Amino acid sequence: MNLQVDSVGDVKVIRVQEERLVFQTLNPFTDAVAQLIEGGTTKLLLDLRRVQYMDSASIGGLADLYRRSADVSGSLKLFGLQDRVERMVSLVGLHNLIEIF
Repeated sequence: MNLQVDSVGDVKVIRVQEERLVFQTLNPFTDAVAQLIEGGTTKLLLDLRRVQYMDSASIGGLADLYRRSADVSGSLKLFGLQDRVERMVSLVGLHNLIEIF
């Protein structure tokens, strides 16, 4: 999983550098973000501009990361969703939990 993590003030911006976020790459992705949360990061912005396709397992992974962040009074937000990915996120109602920019 190719991720780039930058800091903008107190926000960690995680840029997913893959075209597909699928079951096979899910664990490295969620593990990397979970480590940031466990390390004390409370403000996370996932930049998904490069992601063209996301499967249902990855949608579940995003929901789990949201829950983990909320459990430590943090926030996880999404940025740059491609149309196809945004439709998937909306279809399952994840947009009701996670703020999208």
